Amino acid sequence: LVGQSGTGKELVANALFQHSPRKEQSFIALNMADIPKELLEAELFGHEKGAFTGADEKRIGRFELANGGTLFLNNIERLSLSFQSKIYNFINEGMAFRIGGHMPYRSNVKLIVASTKDLNALIAEGTIREDFLYSVNTVVLKVPSLKERGDDIERLAYHFLNEKKSVEEHKSFSPGAIKCL
Repeated sequence: LVGQSGTGKELVANALFQHSPRKEQSFIALNMADIPKELLEAELFGHEKGAFTGADEKRIGRFELANGGTLFLNNIERLSLSFQSKIYNFINEGMAFRIGGHMPYRSNVKLIVASTKDLNALIAEGTIREDFLYSVNTVVLKVPSLKERGDDIERLAYHFLNEKKSVEEHKSFSPGAIKCL
């Protein structure tokens, strides 16, 4: 999924999940921008007890938690080249090791990724690996900004208004307010 921040890429990913054969399984979303680079491997692949200072217990990673379901990774342009390689290997092998682990685990995950940037341009810059992009770039969906979806503004405004009102209340927007939005 490609689109500006705030365009609803996670909502699109969730809708794809809800209409997939995996809809009875887990949908796990993770924003790469929210995870410090030092913790990313443990967050995605998990770790064994004692693998590093502070690893007081075994932790299951997101790839393993999403087994049978869908994992949505947002802002993949923030992944380092070496980490792209690890995800690429997971996609090709269907298995990974927890940090400090000696036995691989298998996980069958539908992976949906999103970016705010043109990933082909990032290949040219050398910040995205071509093999990584090839492995995650099966179908590209561009999520247009609200600026490009003017007809949706009134529907979205009423959706959010109705989400907040009680059954007895009747609220609406004036034509001027809708025009302003």
